[in-house]
Amino acid sequence: MNFPASGARGFFEILMPGVFLLINLLVFLLWPCLDFVGDDITGTKTLFITNQAYSWAMIICFGYLIGVVLRLFRTQWVDDLSGWIIGLSSSKHRGKQYIRDRFFYGNWMETKCFERLPAGAAQFYEKLWRDKFADNPIGNTTFYNFCKSIIIARDEQSAKEVCAAEAMSRFIAGSMFALLIATLLAVLNILYDVLFLAHSRMMVVPIVAAIVYVVLITGILLHFRFIRCKEVDTMFAACFANCKAFEELLPYPSCKLSPPRLLEEEQYRDREALVRDAWSKSRGEPSAPAVRLDDLIGLMRERSETKPHLSCMYFAGADVDHPYFLKDEMLAIGLAVLPEDCEKAGQHKRHPHQVEVIFVLRGKVDLHLSEGNKAVDKVLEAGDYDVISKGVCHWITQHGADEAAYLFVKTNPAKEPRSQTC
Repeated sequence: MNFPASGARGFFEILMPGVFLLINLLVFLLWPCLDFVGDDITGTKTLFITNQAYSWAMIICFGYLIGVVLRLFRTQWVDDLSGWIIGLSSSKHRGKQYIRDRFFYGNWMETKCFERLPAGAAQFYEKLWRDKFADNPIGNTTFYNFCKSIIIARDEQSAKEVCAAEAMSRFIAGSMFALLIATLLAVLNILYDVLFLAHSRMMVVPIVAAIVYVVLITGILLHFRFIRCKEVDTMFAACFANCKAFEELLPYPSCKLSPPRLLEEEQYRDREALVRDAWSKSRGEPSAPAVRLDDLIGLMRERSETKPHLSCMYFAGADVDHPYFLKDEMLAIGLAVLPEDCEKAGQHKRHPHQVEVIFVLRGKVDLHLSEGNKAVDKVLEAGDYDVISKGVCHWITQHGADEAAYLFVKTNPAKEPRSQTC
């Protein structure tokens, strides 16, 4: 969904790429051909030159039509190519999140919000935008345009800024497509001159034009990703400025700052009851008093059938899960059972600031690691462990039909962003 440009500015943003391409079409392809198709067409050519009103009417009408067609081309194509070219040409930007991400650059926005913006903006991002970023660009743009519709309906000034930023991106993308097609026309004209006109002096014009167009295309590709990032920045700022509107329309966003994260009260009570019951069940054993691991794992499997959040529990860390908890911002310790926790464990994620260690306690698990173009799959069985370094994409899956349980330890559990999709 692309919001249409309006007013004189919107008209010219559509018209200019179309007129540019129309002129190139006339000069490099259609115009030379008119000399070979008879007197009637030649007369029309003369009329086009001598009658300025007729010429301008034709240029504006057909230029605008071509501009509309160019506007239908996907901006994402230019954005993807720009990100690839920037990463290829500059070691400074290579591997950065704003280069790896696809629109609307969820990982980059998350890092920027938590590391560079005030706490309120970071919290708003987490509650409204964080879970809406996915590798599927259709899913991204659907949510993005939904937010844009709310801004347009609620805040006229912010809507103007958002639409102006989008219009700039689409104007540059349309110009990019016009330049690509014009470059192709110039090359075809050069080939025609070489093959049929024996290196005519007129060949200088398409050669110079092709060189200039290639330079302009390169300039656009080296900057377009940053222009789109600015568009997303403008959109997020507009959403944050209208957070009250989102709070009214949606149940989860809140503009109010809250204390450090605590899980919902109901989940807190569920985990408290589970640990207490595991303790009570273990007290009858000769080795009591202690919570037996098998009793705890058994209750986690049993109760997670109706309450999925009980398939994974923390016993130390920054977020307090239950009263029998060691609160610490240096180290987090948790326990997960498979297959009950497969959905959460199977999410592809990386931890920018945390080192994670996996200890398999029961059964076998498959640990998947991916960094750059390198992918590694490991089978870990009871007694095995593996260390996942900062920034490495990873996920865990069930090994075959085996039930499993594993302990995980993370460093710096409170440092944001804690986790990013990958």
